[in-house]
Amino acid sequence: MSIKSPMIRLAPVNFEDLPNHPSFGSNNPNNRPDLLRFALTVLDQGRSLVEPTNFNLTFKSHSWKPSPPSNNEVEILSTTVPATDLEKLPWSTTDAIPRPKPPKIEDEHWYARRSYHHNHPSKSNAPGTASFEEFVYGLRDHHSRHEYDFTPTIYDARLICEWNEELAQQLSESNSRYTHTTMSIYEMCHKLPTPLNPRCFPVLVATASVSPDEFIAVTVPVDITRCPSAFYSTGRNRSEGLDAQMRKPVTVGSYCAVERVVKYTKSTTHTDKEGRVHSHEEGGGGGGEEIEWIMATASHAGGNVPVALQRMGIPGGIAKDVGLFLKWIHGVSDEEVRGQGVGCSTARP
Repeated sequence: MSIKSPMIRLAPVNFEDLPNHPSFGSNNPNNRPDLLRFALTVLDQGRSLVEPTNFNLTFKSHSWKPSPPSNNEVEILSTTVPATDLEKLPWSTTDAIPRPKPPKIEDEHWYARRSYHHNHPSKSNAPGTASFEEFVYGLRDHHSRHEYDFTPTIYDARLICEWNEELAQQLSESNSRYTHTTMSIYEMCHKLPTPLNPRCFPVLVATASVSPDEFIAVTVPVDITRCPSAFYSTGRNRSEGLDAQMRKPVTVGSYCAVERVVKYTKSTTHTDKEGRVHSHEEGGGGGGEEIEWIMATASHAGGNVPVALQRMGIPGGIAKDVGLFLKWIHGVSDEEVRGQGVGCSTARP
């Protein structure tokens, strides 16, 4: 991978290397990283990964897959980062936020998807579309909560802590390019077929707008086994879970991802599956505008499932997510998207 980003890695960030938070209690040493600097490092390194030039140099086209109701096929891409390259990263010497070098470093197998969507409201006559406003609502705002809403296999999106208010105040006093910035820790729990245990992915999620026409969402794995407010990572779910599913033992996995959504309002091009070049011309009212949605991810489900077997299902899984999002956002009211509703109108019980 051409980007040297110690933070955007599959190895979890240690609990003691997270910024201060009141819920950490006595596990809150004074030498924790500065909140604003930490958040900006996560966002900057994540954005660098999916920046067009770097993304196109790093990832190679793998396949194309349908994802109804989207009319356009989703491009799947992939790359492998050898452990030898990861060993050379500036783990503790970086000018940004240093982190200890992980004790065990293995090859990282990354997959990505890229899809294009007309900038039309999901309730319009054009099937399989969504407006940029709907993408912002669904993927930038309450990112993890909405991922739970449109992903059938997720049975819990457990909020552990968030820094949103403090971060907003610090950003207002800085010259950062980012706006509408959030950062939180969630435990994302997925059902797997019997006899496999459910998987729990503890993640730190940072989201922000880069401009009025672009936003990113960065997800990095974290180790919160020592965090007092953790639920699944500490086993508290076994006795405090609200139902039988939540009380099941989980296998903790590792998940890393970066998403970038851009609305094109000036002339640019992309090439489709058949090699045809499509132009995005500047247009008004969304009529001639198009949205590019990129997601890059690496994951390890933990447990005894062979890595090769895990990798087989990733291309189809990440392509399917496009259709799941488009179906879900079609069912969210316009009032909710515009911020006039309360909570998530389509949240599952």
